[in-house]
Amino acid sequence: PVRDAIWLALYGRKIGVIMPEEIEEESLREQEKLQIQR
Repeated sequence: PVRDAIWLALYGRKIGVIMPEEIEEESLREQEKLQIQR
């Protein structure tokens, strides 16, 4: 989705450098939520 692309563009690089594992877990959780909503 566009929102995810924007989120990653804005926050993914900054936070991803610091703690990529946590961000990866968060994004996976978000993707699960989005899939459930559909």
